[in-house]
Amino acid sequence: KIMRARSVLGGTLRRLGKAIYELRKPTMVVVTVFSWNHCLSTYVGDQTRISGPSMLPTINEDGDILLYETRTVRRDELKKGNIVILNSPREPKKFLCKRIIALEGEEVEIESVWNPALSNRILVPKGHVWIQGDNLKNSSDSRSYGSVPRALIIGRAFARIYPFSQAKWLEDTVEFAYTPAFLELKRKAKIREQKLLEREKELKELKDNLEAQFGTVDEYTWEFVKGY
Repeated sequence: KIMRARSVLGGTLRRLGKAIYELRKPTMVVVTVFSWNHCLSTYVGDQTRISGPSMLPTINEDGDILLYETRTVRRDELKKGNIVILNSPREPKKFLCKRIIALEGEEVEIESVWNPALSNRILVPKGHVWIQGDNLKNSSDSRSYGSVPRALIIGRAFARIYPFSQAKWLEDTVEFAYTPAFLELKRKAKIREQKLLEREKELKELKDNLEAQFGTVDEYTWEFVKGY
């Protein structure tokens, strides 16, 4: 009876061991898959779903799926115009999709929300970048919380794969950095500046010619000539 009990117990233990071993197989598969997924997302890249209006018209607001790579971030090769996936500086567990407008050491001109004619310049500090959404009228970005640490950036988005009908490579550009009204003001200001430079050049040539013919031109005469 004792031998029979031992035999039954031994058989039960063997079956239990086999069952545990069989259970380990799917567990090991899951662990392996998650490990590979972690390595790929950390050292290669991944996909992410983006929602919200802040990157219109480049990215739709109803759930586009983007591919991003991490090599550019690891090798410190980010540049202006890159679309990046990053952790929110205000809510670390939340992911953002924005575009880099300026890198460390560069100045960025901040447009006034209420008056495009008013603006101020900000220097991006070391180890930071300036990010904005392409939809300037509906984006919470560096204009509200300042430059963000590069360490928050996870990867560079390079392609949209969904919706399939709109799949495309994402362009690196800063054309959305300012509103059309602000760009028009800047264009007119540049034209005025160019005209002033041309006027100064003409006056200098005129003064040089007068002095070559009549000698030194006194201040009163020169002011009269300039006004004329």
